[in-house]
Amino acid sequence: MTKTRNISDLLDANGDVKSGALDNVPASNDASALTTGTLPSARLGTVTNFTSTGIDDNATSTAITIDSSERVGIGTTSPSSYYANHLVVDIGSTAQSGITIVADSSNQAMLAFADGTSGDTRYRGYLDYNHSNDSLAFASAGTERMRITSSGNVGIGTSSPNRLLTLGGTSNARLALNSSSYRNYSLSSDAYGFSIYDDTSTDYRLTVNNVGNVGIGTTSPNAELHISKSADGGNTEVILENSFNASGSTDETIQLQSRFGGYDASYIITGKEEDFTTSANRSSFMSFTTRKDGTLAEKMRIDSSGNVGIGTSSPDYSLEVAGTGLFGGSVMATGSTTTTASRRAIMTHDGSSMKLMASGDSTHRNIIFYRDGGSDEAMRINTSNLVGIGTSSPSEKLDVNGTVKATAFQGDGSALTGVSAGVAGISSSADATAITIDSSERVGIGTTSPGAMLEVGTDVLIDSSSGFYGNRLTIGSPNPNQTSNGGYGFGFHNSGAFFWTMSDTNSYWNTTNPNGYHYINFRSKGSSCGSIIMQSSSTSFNTSSDYRLKENVSYDFDATTRLKQLKPARFNFIADADKTVDGFLAHEVSSVVPEAIHGTKDAVDADGNPDYQGIDQSKLVPLLVKTIQELEARITTLEANNP
Repeated sequence: MTKTRNISDLLDANGDVKSGALDNVPASNDASALTTGTLPSARLGTVTNFTSTGIDDNATSTAITIDSSERVGIGTTSPSSYYANHLVVDIGSTAQSGITIVADSSNQAMLAFADGTSGDTRYRGYLDYNHSNDSLAFASAGTERMRITSSGNVGIGTSSPNRLLTLGGTSNARLALNSSSYRNYSLSSDAYGFSIYDDTSTDYRLTVNNVGNVGIGTTSPNAELHISKSADGGNTEVILENSFNASGSTDETIQLQSRFGGYDASYIITGKEEDFTTSANRSSFMSFTTRKDGTLAEKMRIDSSGNVGIGTSSPDYSLEVAGTGLFGGSVMATGSTTTTASRRAIMTHDGSSMKLMASGDSTHRNIIFYRDGGSDEAMRINTSNLVGIGTSSPSEKLDVNGTVKATAFQGDGSALTGVSAGVAGISSSADATAITIDSSERVGIGTTSPGAMLEVGTDVLIDSSSGFYGNRLTIGSPNPNQTSNGGYGFGFHNSGAFFWTMSDTNSYWNTTNPNGYHYINFRSKGSSCGSIIMQSSSTSFNTSSDYRLKENVSYDFDATTRLKQLKPARFNFIADADKTVDGFLAHEVSSVVPEAIHGTKDAVDADGNPDYQGIDQSKLVPLLVKTIQELEARITTLEANNP
């Protein structure tokens, strides 16, 4: 017969068995008769059929084990077998089993890691699921480090991520990409903007600042794309590559495009002339296309031979212009270089006259005029300043191989046909005297009473101090030595030079021919300041640009901003009301490119007449080239970011 007793009847307050309390208790350890109270540990040994409000061992196997080291096993009788073994839950092969922490929909469920009983030592690390917004937070050192929101966004350093992965921070936010075999990089948001940072070399590789400028090699880009590199003797390069290569295929190009309002404005195109399949078949060209009145058309091309074509896509010469060309300055042509000296031909205009000069050694200063593409010589001025027409070897100051035709001549008539009677001069067919030589040997052309050694009408006057001396012809009083001021005039020197001087500027030009090239050279106070050079097949107009003449050279300036200040306009000149042209107003350019403008706005001369300003538009070319380079850099960035 089983006797039911309360545990409080068996044990005292200290958990010890009361005297006589176990009288008449059955010999078995069946605890089913114990209805209330607490059993001290190890008092009754192994207890079976034990039931309470929290633990039920009615299962067929041990449900909870607490070993001698107070390690707890649920579903296992040997929790000490595991590494972290104070609490071990073994679900075995049971599907969808595990540990569940339950909270209502307005509360939080937390798994905390503590190392104390006060402050945040109670939760130095934790996993916190907030049922009110379905977010899961992860913490270390008592502070939330990461959160997964109800939409699946992950925030590290922020509790409100708005992307699948959001990195936050009060200073720098970086995502590190580390490799044990390669370089380590970080994606960073910091004071410079968004950056790609090389953690291996501690360098910024790419930066996008707060206005969207992209810097490569710089953290302070001042343009849409700014590439910087510090390399002593090295190159800063941007490479655009089309890797397609097939035999016979020449259609591939690489283009740099500029647009306004979605419309193409210009192209710079690099294309193939051959298919690039072998080293012998690798020829290319570069072309420049602009839009005029809505139509895109190629305007200039540089072919694989280095020939430049303006208005033509198939130039046969170093520079070929199809159409009208205007050069502001000198044109210089240089041929091959010999062991003696450079041979150059120079052509220029001083504002009132066109001037031609050849230079070279003593046997290569001929100025030759050809027709029919250079196959038929028409006239020559040789190195002795002898002029030949129809002959390449003149023996006199003027040697004509052929007939000289004139309406009439007046002279002694001994060797001339069509000469009127008389010795006063040479008359025209209208019986008006054309040339007169008076008793003082003064010559008049268009006048019968010359007042100087040579007087031509009222336009040409040869001063009485002029003449031939020392194998030299001078007009006026120039300085034939070309070294200092010598008055106004020009002449032919016995060296073969043709020179011109102005006493107030000491400027002159001459023709020499040290290497067989013909050129015109402009000098000021002993130094060359410009030239025109003619080679066998081309002519170059030059202004002084040698680095030894310059200082304070800078390549780092903002051309685009200055170019945008220019105001191209369409207008007509008052003297030509029916012709509209493109151009600039000089005073509007003077503040942007002052070296391109001559004169002062609203200036007048001593008589109150307008002294008009002029413009040398070639001085705008460096600004245009620099702007194209800046545009090219921006286009490269746009193409890289929008493949």
